[in-house]
Amino acid sequence: FTTGSLFLALHVLTSVSLSLDSFIVAKTVGLTDTASYSVAYRVALFIGIISTMLSTPLWAASGEALERGDIKWVKSRTRKMMGLSMWGAIIATVVLLLVSNPVLSWLGKDLFISAPVLLGMCLTQILMATVSPAFMVLNASRRIAVQIVMFTVYAIISLSLKYILGRHFGTIAISWCGALSYLLIIVPSVIIAYNKTLTSAEKFSQ
Repeated sequence: FTTGSLFLALHVLTSVSLSLDSFIVAKTVGLTDTASYSVAYRVALFIGIISTMLSTPLWAASGEALERGDIKWVKSRTRKMMGLSMWGAIIATVVLLLVSNPVLSWLGKDLFISAPVLLGMCLTQILMATVSPAFMVLNASRRIAVQIVMFTVYAIISLSLKYILGRHFGTIAISWCGALSYLLIIVPSVIIAYNKTLTSAEKFSQ
């Protein structure tokens, strides 16, 4: 029950920290830009769907490997999946930047997605895809509390910056604040937590 409650809290926290951009755009920039920003966000979200499909099986596999003390397998497979997810996300980003506006035009949608705004969103998705396998290892180890802490810090800082800078620089600031905050807060935090988890597992298995 405790573990399930922590996972629920983490899910709510990550959803809030990553999904309030359209609301912030409406409050800081205006409703006229909300529609195009929302469409761009949904386009970028395809990258997250791909990375989730690739990394989720690692959760159960890592749990089994950690239980039998096969830390070497966990390290090797996580490193490979991080590379695969990163390059998959990069390729998907290039494709989205090239085809998003032509597809919208072909569909008859009177919307235009700004390439710099979309790139900021896609950078967030690339970073998420890259560290997603490391998160699967933390989940397998039930290291949920540390994830709640890092996403709490991320939510407070990134949402504050998005609101403040969005009022002055528009949607591009909101997009890139999320990406840079993720790069500077979540990425190093999850790597440190991942390394500590494997170090503890190694000591326990000896």
